[in-house]
Order: sequence, then structure tokens, then C-alpha cells
Amino acid sequence: MKKFLVIMLAMLWMSVAAFSQITISQEDYDKLPSDTRTQIEKITTEKAIKGEIKEVSEYASLGKEIGVAVNETLKAVEDSAIRISESNLGQTAITIVVWKLLYKEIAGVVIGILLLGISLFLLITGRGKLSKDDEDAGGWISVVGGAVFFISSMICVFG
Repeated sequence: MKKFLVIMLAMLWMSVAAFSQITISQEDYDKLPSDTRTQIEKITTEKAIKGEIKEVSEYASLGKEIGVAVNETLKAVEDSAIRISESNLGQTAITIVVWKLLYKEIAGVVIGILLLGISLFLLITGRGKLSKDDEDAGGWISVVGGAVFFISSMICVFG
């Protein structure tokens, strides 16, 4: 029982000594010899530098871990996207998504090309019908219609 008590007291004393910290006032610190103050400042600076180095090291390792995690995630997404895009179902899904996103532009280009063809046809055929006779307006109507169709086609394609 005595040994147990002695061991418990020794452990209590060691724990108090291990976690104790000395705090002195500024006046007492100023009374210390200059070489002691220099040693205290040196030890304090070393502890601060070691703490900062440890903190920076932790941030660096955390950044590396984040980079590896992002890289692995992107590789998994890339592999899945390639696997899906090579299947028939995946190609159908891609076609549907492209159509949903671009159907206005695709329709505009198709209609614009049709209107451009009509305008070129009207311009070519109407130019041959132009006459100097004021009563024959068929050629002028074809040319003006061709110009209108041309402008409409450009609006559909680029507008």
C-alpha cells in the first residue's frame, strides 16, 4: 500500500512539473540579467519558429492531400464519362443533351440555309427576267424577294 501511495505521489509531482509554466511580471523580467533575458528570448523565438514550421508543414501536407483527392476524383469522372460515351445509351443521351442545349441554333442554321438557297434561286432567276419595260415587274419582285430571303437567312443563321 505504501508503494502504491509513493507511486501516486510521484506521478502527481511529475504531472505538476511537466505542465507547470512560470509567469513573471515585466518588472521582474527587467530585473533579470541580460544574458538570461537573451536566453529566454532565444528559447521563445525557437519555440515560435518550430510552431510556425509545424503549422506550415501541416498546411502543405493538407494541400497535397487535397490535390491528390481532386486528381483522383477527376480521373474517376473521366473514366466514367468515357465508358458511358462509348455505349449506345450514352451516345443517345449525349445526342439528347446536345439537342436540348443547341436546338435553337441548329434549327436556325437549317432554316437559314434553306432561306439562303431560296434567295439565291430568286436572285438568279429574277435577274434574268429584268427588263427595261416598266410594266414587267416580275424580275424586280424576284430580286427584292431574294434580298429579303437573304437577309432573313442571315438573321436565322447568325441571329
